[in-house]
Amino acid sequence: TQKRPVTDNRKMIVVLPFENLGSPDDGYFANGTTDAITARLASVSGLGVISRQSAMQYKETTKSIRQIGNELGVDYILEGTVQRERPGDPASRVRVIPQLIRVADDTHVWADTYDEEMREVFRVQTEIAEKVATQLNVTLLEPERRAIEKRPTENLAAYEDYLRGKNYYNSVDLSGAELSVQWLQRAVSADPRFAEAWASLSMAY
Repeated sequence: TQKRPVTDNRKMIVVLPFENLGSPDDGYFANGTTDAITARLASVSGLGVISRQSAMQYKETTKSIRQIGNELGVDYILEGTVQRERPGDPASRVRVIPQLIRVADDTHVWADTYDEEMREVFRVQTEIAEKVATQLNVTLLEPERRAIEKRPTENLAAYEDYLRGKNYYNSVDLSGAELSVQWLQRAVSADPRFAEAWASLSMAY
């Protein structure tokens, strides 16, 4: 069991991999949604957010909320489901159902359903992060609010390519890295101002 420093007053949370309820081919989108929400929450100074690497080991786990909470040393767990009507289609609708759970008594603190068109995906990510902070009584500083509300690109086709590239980047073999580079190159070609795609492309190289 991990122990946090006694001087750390942050509320500790882990974002577990969101479950893909759509086509198996759309798993990269669920992974990307998880990563995006994790990154937005990590920008909040009042929260301690467990890393993606640690969270991913609990994908499709059968462990209980309390087991996971004790192993990671967290107070709260955010989990959820993601489903798109048409995988890979930037014009599709997407449904995201997040659930915030308190580890101490395994109870739901907050849950909601977002059923939106893909063009609203960044707003959904923002609202989930803001709602989590609100439920945990964490005050957002203005720079943190701007970070949470950031839209990485207005080009949803580029965003699709970015998510595919990031998904391959997280694999461990050379072929995965090569595919990551190909998809991320497509993303920056579609939107040359897509800074996160350029950063990921440099890491993939």
